[in-house]
Amino acid sequence: MSFRLMPEEKVQLIDKERYHVVRDSRGILWISTYGNGFYTYDLHTGHLSHFKADDTRSSVLLSDELLYMMEDRSGSIWIGADHTGVSHLKMVDKISDLFYPEPQGEDKSLYKNNVRTLASLSDGDIYMATRNGKVYLYDSTFSQKKYEKEYVSNVYSVCEDTAGVLWQGMRGGGLRVGNRLWLHHADNPASLASDDVYSLLRDRKGRMWVGTFGGGLDLALPDGKGGYIFRHFFNDSYGQKRIRMLVEDRNGWIWAATSDGVFIFRPERLLADEQAYYHYNRQNGNLRSNEIRHLLQDRNGNLWIAEAGAGFSICKPGDDYARLRFSHYGVSDGLVNDMIQAFAEDSKGNIWITTEYGVSCFDVSSKTFLNYFLSMQMLQNVYNETSALALPDGRILMGSNDGVTVVDPSRVNTDRRIPSVTFTDLRLNGVSAGSSGTERLFEKSLPYTSSVQLDYSQHSFTVYFSTLDYSAIVPPRFTYQLQGYDKGWSVPSVLPWGTYKNLPPGTYKLHVKACNSFGQWGDDYTTLEIVIVPPFWRTGGHLSFICSC
Repeated sequence: MSFRLMPEEKVQLIDKERYHVVRDSRGILWISTYGNGFYTYDLHTGHLSHFKADDTRSSVLLSDELLYMMEDRSGSIWIGADHTGVSHLKMVDKISDLFYPEPQGEDKSLYKNNVRTLASLSDGDIYMATRNGKVYLYDSTFSQKKYEKEYVSNVYSVCEDTAGVLWQGMRGGGLRVGNRLWLHHADNPASLASDDVYSLLRDRKGRMWVGTFGGGLDLALPDGKGGYIFRHFFNDSYGQKRIRMLVEDRNGWIWAATSDGVFIFRPERLLADEQAYYHYNRQNGNLRSNEIRHLLQDRNGNLWIAEAGAGFSICKPGDDYARLRFSHYGVSDGLVNDMIQAFAEDSKGNIWITTEYGVSCFDVSSKTFLNYFLSMQMLQNVYNETSALALPDGRILMGSNDGVTVVDPSRVNTDRRIPSVTFTDLRLNGVSAGSSGTERLFEKSLPYTSSVQLDYSQHSFTVYFSTLDYSAIVPPRFTYQLQGYDKGWSVPSVLPWGTYKNLPPGTYKLHVKACNSFGQWGDDYTTLEIVIVPPFWRTGGHLSFICSC
């Protein structure tokens, strides 16, 4: 088998044909050319692919005149080009796909693919609603569209009653039950409390509860004429009336996510006494935020509570709802973003968390996070409130501002290696100690140096470090400690440097370590010894000379 990698017309333009071949850890041959980009040859399938600078698949290339290729320890490919520097190709495990309800085309409407609502119906069909008023119905495999419909208002919630009739809660459009519409009327106290219906729930006894954003909680009661009247609850305060989510737990208690924390009630008790509920919020010290955006009950009966701007809490209800306890997690624990929008549980019991920017997967066994930005487009990493759904086949749908992200958790790379840290630069007064024109402080470059000696006047400096792993989806976090000066480790940060000022003469050891994508820290760290030499008049020899005089 032979391939012609350089066309004759291009060979005539160069002095000689130059190739570099490297076999990577996946069994792929990478072949660089001088003048025609690079090729990949899959040794398993025999498939040959060609990439050039003007190819949209390889926009990382700035030139087709390539000199060298190599694979690093993370599996990424580095390409050296003539005159244009170095390019980095990150090999990404494809764990997600992007789905658009409407073709992108030339219509640049901001809302046509902004997916606000996702739900699974009793027959397995998947219900989807966008922010431009459109509703779509797909089969259970999410591969075939059954129908679409358009309303004046956006659908924010969906539920089926015991008769199989579809209830749709609208933002500003009231409640649609089958083909009938129910609205708020100020002169009718038995009408819907508000036309902003954010949540619908059918409890275990078949009662239909309506959570409104601004009117509190309603219970829909048949009026005996084929219609409904509404009994109102939770209208004592501004925050209490703003309900975003309703969930019934395995004990038959209903949890209401509001702008004043979580309200929990037993339906029969609330019907007998409108004040018969338990209330947990930031003021009584149980939650970190009053604005609760989403609730999820997992397979073990735990309630997951999305606290806007503060991460989330987990609660395991027992017999005493008056004394519930909550475990809290936030950005400092590894969560990608504190503004949580929705939860979804995968087939392994792990929880996928969508936020206002990015996605986290919480491993319930190790209590660690794996974070993702699943698109290069910003709007596709911005997710919508309560818009997440786990499918029977294990995939998870996440509604974003631009389409639906379809995640397959089975394709997730669970590499938990702890990255090592390398010191990359030492700067004195903003100038690199290894740059040309400055006094060299070490014979070898800093990554190969274990000890640095500084003059007493060089007591303020900044040390830079890196994991040298450019395949990470999210930037690594570092923590460091200057032994002999610091009392403990620094607060973890993505900033790859540490600064010290006015250190007294002495011998110090700077320790730095990094965490992996799961937020796990190892025991090993990288160390650089830093010696600050005292001025000559403070040395023992000089003091002896002074005394002898």
